[in-house]
Amino acid sequence: MIPDEIITPEVKNTIEKWEQYDKLVIVAKDIPEYFSVQITKELVKRGVLSIFINEEEAQNLQSTTTNYELPVLFLSKNDRDLVLIRNDKTVSLSEELFISNFEELFKNLLGDIFIFDKRYSLSDIPETIVYDPIRKEVFLANKTGIPLIVINSDIEFLPGYRTIDGSLYINNVLYTQTNVQYQIDELPLLNNGFSILTREYTVNLRDGRKQENTAQPIFAWGKILIFADGQISDLSLNWKMKISNAPVDFVVLQDKLYILDLTNNIYIFNLKTRKITHVGTVENNGRLKDNGAEVVLITKDSIFTVKEEGISQVKDYLPNFQGNYNVNKIYPTICDVEIYSSGFFYNNTFIGNEMYFSYLSDGVITILTDVGTWRIREKR
Repeated sequence: MIPDEIITPEVKNTIEKWEQYDKLVIVAKDIPEYFSVQITKELVKRGVLSIFINEEEAQNLQSTTTNYELPVLFLSKNDRDLVLIRNDKTVSLSEELFISNFEELFKNLLGDIFIFDKRYSLSDIPETIVYDPIRKEVFLANKTGIPLIVINSDIEFLPGYRTIDGSLYINNVLYTQTNVQYQIDELPLLNNGFSILTREYTVNLRDGRKQENTAQPIFAWGKILIFADGQISDLSLNWKMKISNAPVDFVVLQDKLYILDLTNNIYIFNLKTRKITHVGTVENNGRLKDNGAEVVLITKDSIFTVKEEGISQVKDYLPNFQGNYNVNKIYPTICDVEIYSSGFFYNNTFIGNEMYFSYLSDGVITILTDVGTWRIREKR
């Protein structure tokens, strides 16, 4: 799959480590990516590497191979259940039961080939390889429990961690734009020349003292930092202001920050005057969206305009707005990331098991996960 000419010695060495695992071919039909990742993780923990192929690839394999030695499992999905077939054995059950009964299920289907008593922790598993077929790039990323991430959408991967100011953090060293290096034991998010903001604390670069953050930074929109307790600041870190309770969604439009908090209250903060306006409360969870001219709140069955004068329901709302209401999408909505039991996904690309921080700058959303740095062009 990965062209030989772009494989580095480090990537080649990692591939060789993965090839030492026992292998299982899974012929998959109508299986969502998040579930393929879940199966891959569960099998890797038990020392088995799953090779997913589609039905066409399986037919080509049968026509070109007279004696294919790897065991094959057929996996498909109907309206309700997952169906697994191996030889004369067929099992049908829901996704939830599939995961909760994974051990017993695979022992029943494959116990004559694999010994499922092995258990590998993340530290025992090789690193994850990230392959971008569009840009023809391959990277060695952090360990995530799966062997390979193939980027199949409009997202870019960068190894290590890029901070808001453009510094690079890798192997506990922060490499700044001015060629100064700092040893940091916690993920840095911002170096403004006077201090370094990490997820847990802030370092004063004048005297080296650390001050624990009262709340974790969760997002930066341009020059505005948003914290988990509803406080905001700018990138100078010289001031903080409490805007709301714990924010869940937010949008910036025309020098105004719109915040929906955990208690379903909506606030507008004027970035120029620093005036806070409580514009109302909604009954159901919703999502904020900038539609170009104004900000709207999208709930499961309604659309509201959000203005300083208050919240108004739109009677003749556009149905395509409802596509933004997805129970699997995480906040903030602008990131367009979905979460499942197997991890975080952007447009069917697995981007990590954990999301650390995100920021929007110059129309590009940057997401830091346990894999590394991901960049997405902002969608309007």
